[in-house]
Amino acid sequence: MLVGILLFGGSGAQAGTVVTESDGACRLSNGRVEAVFRGEGAFDIEKLVLNGHSVLDPGTNATPWILWYKGSQGENPELKPEHAVYQGAEIRRDEGAATLVFTWQLTLDYSSKTYPVRMYVTLCDDEELLRWSLEADLPEGWMVTDLHFPRLEIRRPADGRILTTEGWGVEKPLDIATFEARYPSHASAMQFLIVYNADGAFYYGTEDRRGCGKTYSARCSHETVLLSDAIPASAGWIDGGTFRLPWSSVVGFAPEGWADAVV
Repeated sequence: MLVGILLFGGSGAQAGTVVTESDGACRLSNGRVEAVFRGEGAFDIEKLVLNGHSVLDPGTNATPWILWYKGSQGENPELKPEHAVYQGAEIRRDEGAATLVFTWQLTLDYSSKTYPVRMYVTLCDDEELLRWSLEADLPEGWMVTDLHFPRLEIRRPADGRILTTEGWGVEKPLDIATFEARYPSHASAMQFLIVYNADGAFYYGTEDRRGCGKTYSARCSHETVLLSDAIPASAGWIDGGTFRLPWSSVVGFAPEGWADAVV
C-alpha cells in the first residue's frame, strides 16, 4: 500500500491543509473541513465533513457537472462524467491552499483527440468553505453553451427547511419537490441557497462578483437533496481554446444556524 501525505503551513490545532492519497482515495483536510474523493475507477465523494457535521453518503455524487456543447457543424451534445474517461486527481499547491484537480477525457469531434474537463476542488488553510471551479478544453469552433455546476447531493436533514433569497427571504419545508431560484430576479436577490434544521445550516453559494445569470435548484427526495446551479455560458469565457467558469462556488456548514451561514 502506498500512502502519501503532504502537510502545508498554517496555525491552530492542525497545521494548515493536509492532503493524503491512500488506497485509491484522495483526502483534503484542514481541521474544519474534511473531504474524501474516489481517485480511481469513477468519481465519487466518499466523505464530506464540514465543521464536524457529515453531510452526505458515499455513492450519491458521481455527476458533479453536466455540460452542453455546440459544435462547428451544429452538434449539441449534453455530456456528463459517465460519457468520459475518468483520470483521477492531481495535487496542486498554491499559497495558503491545496487543490485537487480532477480530470475527465471526452471525445467531442470526429478526430482521435480527446478534450479534458478539469474540476478544481480547493481547501484554503484557514477556511470553513470548500471551493469548486471548472474548465474544459474545446475543439476549434466549439463552445460550451450551458452547464450545471457544481451538482452536490447531500443527506436530507430531518425536519429540514430551505431558505432562498426571494424578496426579503423565504423559508419553506423540504417537501418532495424541486425548488428553483433564478438570479438576479425577485426570486433570488443573492447568490446562495441554505438547507437547514436544528443541527445547523448547509450553505451552497457562488462568489460571482459580475452577477451573471444563473438558476439555483434543490431537488428533494425522501433521502437526499440535490443542489445545483444552472448556468447559461458566455462565449467570452473561452480563451485559447479553453472554457473557464469565471467564478468559484462554495459549500460550508454553520452549526449556529442559517443566520450565521448568511453572515
